[in-house]
Amino acid sequence: MLLILNRSCRDNPSSRRGVLSASPVLPALVAASLCVSASPSSGQGCGGLLFPGATYSIGTGPVGVSLGDLDGDGDLDVAVADYGSLQYYVPGEVTVRLNKGDGTFAALQRYVAGAGSTSVSLGDLDGDGDLDMAVANRGPFDNYDISGDVSVLFNNGNGTFAARQPYAAGDHPNSASLGDLDGDGDLDMAVTNGNNADVSVLLNNGDGTFAAQQRYAAGAGPVSVALADLDDDGDLDMAIANSGSGDASILFNNGDGSFAAQQRYAAGIRPKSVSLGDLDGDSDLDVAIVNTGAYPDYIDDASVLLNNGDGTFAAQQRYATGRLPSSVSLGDLDGDGDLDMTVANAYLSLSNVSVLLNNGDGTFADQQHYAAGDGPESISLGDLDGDGDLDMAVANWYSQDVSVLLNTSGPCGCNPADLAQPFGTLDLADIVAFVTAFANLDPAADLAEPFGTFDLADLVAFIQAFGAGCP
Repeated sequence: MLLILNRSCRDNPSSRRGVLSASPVLPALVAASLCVSASPSSGQGCGGLLFPGATYSIGTGPVGVSLGDLDGDGDLDVAVADYGSLQYYVPGEVTVRLNKGDGTFAALQRYVAGAGSTSVSLGDLDGDGDLDMAVANRGPFDNYDISGDVSVLFNNGNGTFAARQPYAAGDHPNSASLGDLDGDGDLDMAVTNGNNADVSVLLNNGDGTFAAQQRYAAGAGPVSVALADLDDDGDLDMAIANSGSGDASILFNNGDGSFAAQQRYAAGIRPKSVSLGDLDGDSDLDVAIVNTGAYPDYIDDASVLLNNGDGTFAAQQRYATGRLPSSVSLGDLDGDGDLDMTVANAYLSLSNVSVLLNNGDGTFADQQHYAAGDGPESISLGDLDGDGDLDMAVANWYSQDVSVLLNTSGPCGCNPADLAQPFGTLDLADIVAFVTAFANLDPAADLAEPFGTFDLADLVAFIQAFGAGCP
């Protein structure tokens, strides 16, 4: 376990949590450990999530990351949309790192994508059995007269890619999602247009080329689109996060790849990213959105909108995230059968990833933080090291790299006090782990009733379990 001594706490005893410093049952060693905290990447200890991280250099201004088996070897590779230089007309690109099979990654490959690449989606667009790339290119920051486009890059069959083929979309396209919208067996594109308050739909001709766009109204400043069957009628609908109007647009598919007029649902301040999944276990798809907030309050949070079962949605539930949340992804991180929420938090001095574990009913526990690079902009989940659980890939704008956080959640130790490696041995590391968890209100330290309350009963339970030793 990596430990960090919090100097400000050490030098200022009044900052310690009172329930700990006042407890008469704590041994002196535990009391002296009050200001020791676990590194954000070290996880919760026994039975908790552990995400040791590694970083890989990437292109300039990475803002979108996707995972898929690009070279057909059975593991997940990384593709990143890089905005590029802020200088005029300098193109963005897509950078690719192929997985070596163990969650480590090979040398960087670079492909020109367009001006201001912001999003990359993977899918077999030409029906040849490998994954191609669709990239939304917003256009350069410093010239809003340049609209941008959508690029398609075909896979050569080995994880390398042919030159891009551009397609017109709306004004400043910033997000692309792939799915079979017209039910003909191939993948179509939906693209949000940030300056047009609409979404473009480009239907696949069957060979990886695309028909001219069809446009559908959304809210103001649409920035993210996700596709799924929201009303359970067998076709793919659209959910769109609208930054300018602070809401989500739902557009139902008419069954042929055309869409009905939007329905709008309130979200938070400046929604940035949307993801879909069955959060409450009732077999329909719910909506998760992260909201970046706005000056001066920056109320950063996530909105969860539960599906009523017919594609309409209940009022949002809000959950705290880190500062400037920029991307949300859903997956079962703790292996308990429900979908948890991961959020990339982009504020430079507080850059990290939030994990919000599902309580099993579509409500979420308080966030846990894990270290990433500087300015995380996008997060994607997948089993990168082939061990059966979900890992994280995070694109970091300022540090120009990708953080790979491998889920190495280990088994519980010999008893509730065995919280730290090496499991099976009760020692100082377990004491420090318990005090850290208790100070941070971490469930790993919630050992006694009433559960959900951190009090003297938990301290006594730990001491008793520690005293009992391992078998």
